[in-house]
Amino acid sequence: MRRIACMRGLSLRTCPSDMITTQWPGSVRRLRTGFTLAEAAISTIVVAVMMCAALTGVASTSRSRQVTTEQQVAHLLAEQLLSEILTKSYWDPASTSSTSLGPSSEEQATGNRSLFDDVDDYHGWLASPPRHADGTPLAIESGWYRSVTVTFVNFNNLDSPVGTDYGLKRISVEVGRVRPGGNVSAAKDRRPVATLVAIAGRGRGL
Repeated sequence: MRRIACMRGLSLRTCPSDMITTQWPGSVRRLRTGFTLAEAAISTIVVAVMMCAALTGVASTSRSRQVTTEQQVAHLLAEQLLSEILTKSYWDPASTSSTSLGPSSEEQATGNRSLFDDVDDYHGWLASPPRHADGTPLAIESGWYRSVTVTFVNFNNLDSPVGTDYGLKRISVEVGRVRPGGNVSAAKDRRPVATLVAIAGRGRGL
């Protein structure tokens, strides 16, 4: 190993110690500047991973908000139709002894709910998009549907349908989305979002 003066014209004896460099035989020591290729690659990978995590978080938050909004809309649509149903009579005004459920041919001839006059007229109702009773579409984006199921039940089990009228009818309103390109009439193409249930008993909802 030998010492070399860092400034020409100065001897080793007169050159300040901080101006003298050490050189190993056969090699030249150079000052390191900037990033190496490996460091740059690692930095790029770290940034990419962080960006992916950030974007995943944003997408998750956006999806969560979409689901919440969807559930709120579905709940309101179900409430609107269920409230309409519960204003109707328990019995068909034209007959108080029928055990059949669903609208008569005359009541469903209009294609809307304008002639429905008792709660079980809504049994089997399925429509997309959701509409008012007179058939006017609701001001809502396309792709929504509403369906209604009405069954006889008794006090022993309000969830299981029975074939006899014990003075109680279970009304279930389902609201959901029709899958893109799907048919609302096909159960596989319907995605339920919210379901509301009420029990109607001889003239009033329970």
